[in-house]
Amino acid sequence: MLFVALPLPQDFKTATADKSLSVVDFYATWCGPCKAVAPKLAALAAETTSVKFYKMDVDEVEDVAEAEGVNALPTFKLYKDGKCVATSQGANIEAIKANIAKFA
Repeated sequence: MLFVALPLPQDFKTATADKSLSVVDFYATWCGPCKAVAPKLAALAAETTSVKFYKMDVDEVEDVAEAEGVNALPTFKLYKDGKCVATSQGANIEAIKANIAKFA
């Protein structure tokens, strides 16, 4: 599994309630940095099989993005046991890797 799309608020709640570590990529289809980091994130997802990766289009699920405090794109939030444990903003793959290493 590389990425699972989260098109509905209830999908987000189910995905982030998991006991294992999950990474949610909050993105928009029009966002240049989101597109630029996507291949690097896909490679990371392919090599990090113990972590679940999800994508959420902020334009399709605005309520969730707002509730999660997403105010820059891309934003990557890591969840474990239903709680956000780390956040990184921007197309910084190294920050995502560091957060995964810290919480995996």
